[in-house]
Amino acid sequence: MQRDQITEAILRPNATISQGFQTALVTTKVGGTHVGFVTSRNSDEITMHDMTGKISKVAVSNVKSEDHLPTSMMPPGLANSLSL
Repeated sequence: MQRDQITEAILRPNATISQGFQTALVTTKVGGTHVGFVTSRNSDEITMHDMTGKISKVAVSNVKSEDHLPTSMMPPGLANSLSL
């Protein structure tokens, strides 16, 4: 990314979400939820990383639904505490 794109991503995290960083919400058949980035997927399981870096593996056979959220996991206002 170029400097202006990085600045935009920090100041306005929901303006453009880079490929691979779209937030996914996976709901399981037993009512559990997982929110994060899908880092890998195969016919048996989905691997996700949440905002803290925790890795979750969800069996595809246990997935009730998977939605892609329109917002970034980067919290808005994060740059407010940064100095020049």
